Amino acid sequence: ALDLPELPNAQGKVFKVPFSVVFTPAAQLTYTGEPEPVAVPEKAGRVYMDTKTLSPAQFEFRSRASARIRRDRQRLIEQGARHIGKMLKAQGVRLSESIAKSQGDSLARKDIEAIDWDAEEQELAKVLNRFYMANGEAAFEATAGLTGTDSVWQISNPRIAKLMQQLGLRIVAINESTRVMVQQIVTDGLLDGQTYREIAEAIAKHVEQTYAGRAMTIARTESIQAYSKASVLSYAESGVVENVEFIDNPEHTEDYGASDGMSCAERDGLVVPLYEAEMHIEAEHVNGSLLVIGVLATPLGEG
Repeated sequence: ALDLPELPNAQGKVFKVPFSVVFTPAAQLTYTGEPEPVAVPEKAGRVYMDTKTLSPAQFEFRSRASARIRRDRQRLIEQGARHIGKMLKAQGVRLSESIAKSQGDSLARKDIEAIDWDAEEQELAKVLNRFYMANGEAAFEATAGLTGTDSVWQISNPRIAKLMQQLGLRIVAINESTRVMVQQIVTDGLLDGQTYREIAEAIAKHVEQTYAGRAMTIARTESIQAYSKASVLSYAESGVVENVEFIDNPEHTEDYGASDGMSCAERDGLVVPLYEAEMHIEAEHVNGSLLVIGVLATPLGEG
């Protein structure tokens, strides 16, 4: 499948192993890849970055990493928002036309059978899967450029394939939010005695007014998840990063019920081992600003 040459028969020294087996260099064994679930850290046990203690090499790496990630993410978000916006606008037309053509009591049913939501999810997946791939590729390229290690984003890597599967579940949730929005407009329209044509026009108007802003929100939110998680994976595969630092909004002190129990301000500057990073990434709220920066185990040029 990978178009690689067959292994020679080296007198019993060649073994057939499942494709899921990932061979790990000794330098990477500090990261298990599949840790036990970790508890949310108490305030007393949290470790925060103290930039005053950084060596010149560490400080430079941190600065370059922050600038590179911000630049990458801004570019990806702008590009992603354009493509997502086009999809949402076209979706609005499809939904409106579908409602306008409905007959009988189909709109009164809870699942709105007049709309093919599986097809809508597939259209969304076409756009977002490309967006996730672009974020993953950029994150791996950034790590390779910053550390000088050979970090390559390849879907044949089982860990990358697993990450893409995880991100794919988010597509289902986004599609569901659209379905709920349409259902609410339909329900309100029926209660007001509107015709199918009037309800269809209401949906078209709502999409036209909101698609650009929603596209940007989706792009920002999904880039946090895709780029950050890919960064953590690339750090693990580099073999020179053991911990990560989070950079978040220090002004956002509100408790918004995050799954890690922290506000953005509390997460800002937090340093955790690689295996704890995903928990905090998933806790970031919609439209957030979280960055994940690797902390070198041994500063480049000082080992």
